[in-house]
Amino acid sequence: MGEGEKAVENQGDAAPKTPDGAGERLLEAIRSRTSWRSYTGRPLNRDEAAALRQVMADMETPFGSDLRIELLQKDESGSAALTNRATYGVVRGAPAFLAGAIRPEKKSLTDLGFALETLVLEATALGLGTCWLGGSFSRDVFSRELRLGEDERVPCVVAVGEHTPARALHDRAMRFFAGSPKRKPASELFFDTAPGRPLTETMAGETAFQVLECVRLAPSAANAQEWRIVRTCGGRRFELFVRRSTWMKSAQRVVEADFALIDAGIAMCHFQTAARALGLAGSWTAKEAPLAAAADGLEFIAVWR
Repeated sequence: MGEGEKAVENQGDAAPKTPDGAGERLLEAIRSRTSWRSYTGRPLNRDEAAALRQVMADMETPFGSDLRIELLQKDESGSAALTNRATYGVVRGAPAFLAGAIRPEKKSLTDLGFALETLVLEATALGLGTCWLGGSFSRDVFSRELRLGEDERVPCVVAVGEHTPARALHDRAMRFFAGSPKRKPASELFFDTAPGRPLTETMAGETAFQVLECVRLAPSAANAQEWRIVRTCGGRRFELFVRRSTWMKSAQRVVEADFALIDAGIAMCHFQTAARALGLAGSWTAKEAPLAAAADGLEFIAVWR
């Protein structure tokens, strides 16, 4: 067992680390972030845009895929296309969008979810509203805005901007029907040794369980939370899997985007952000086989070790 593994092994029962200012800022963003579909229309100011672009410049994704992430702003592009119609009226008044052009590969989709959620957390920390869009945006409009190459795709985008003081009626209605405030209990998401054996806080240790709680708060398509994490080797490894419901499979056929893989990247972002803030050592890798025996319908993505 290497030194990195020893560090992880000892984290489970250690007292939680007090995050530094940057870590606490992002932990608060994880805990407070919700989807906003109504915006004031105010353009991003220079500092807000610069902060988001700095995160893009410093971005490192788990699998190192070739991503092209752009911040599209109405006031900069002069585009007449980035209107409410570009999101079919689901999002209204958004002054900017975060969008990524990728080649449609498994690891690229996961890296895209990780990268965009990293930017979502930064936007939230800046006091901005955000909203993930997977099916309710015009791919034609955003393909033109991103100047897609022949082998590139735009699976999802994120609206970003100053949200309205109160939610618009359509926003409240969509949150209600999507069950947005709800999250599955930890017992349905996190397991010890194998799927089906819930991982308790006592078993995980306070630090690791805080990290997992940040994962539980991660957004996902239709709030489905189709990822699962299995702790193995007594806490030295956390293995990430995804499952695809009938709804998810149907959506994938309609929009040609594997939302389960994007959601896996979002979950990985929350895990890594919280782990680094709270002192849970390790990093994501897909180069090792899982030790947990996957239940039917579960697909292995990566392991934190």
